[in-house]
Amino acid sequence: MEFIERITIQKKVFEIVATICGRSYDKLDEDKDLYRDLKIWGDAVDDLLLNFSKEFHFPIDKIDVSGCFPGEAHMFNPLPTLLFKPKRRIRIKHLVDAVLLKKWPDLEKI
Repeated sequence: MEFIERITIQKKVFEIVATICGRSYDKLDEDKDLYRDLKIWGDAVDDLLLNFSKEFHFPIDKIDVSGCFPGEAHMFNPLPTLLFKPKRRIRIKHLVDAVLLKKWPDLEKI
């Protein structure tokens, strides 16, 4: 039963991520890093987390992605975004685990 539940949740998470990053559903796997592999950052992060929160009734204030993504580039100074180095990594599996565990998981430090 746990395996079936994970597959069901994984499918919904993949759909959300695929919509946000513009990738095909079949090109995703749980090990994909949202920033490094899928190039999700800026406003796309907000959209992803809002959709995730709504779909799974996961409190948005319990989601901590600090140090995982750069902010939105500013038209007059994109340098901070270009020089950004993540301190923590968030993968698709972290989103799936959050739903299954009903709490935000500890993210990998880089």
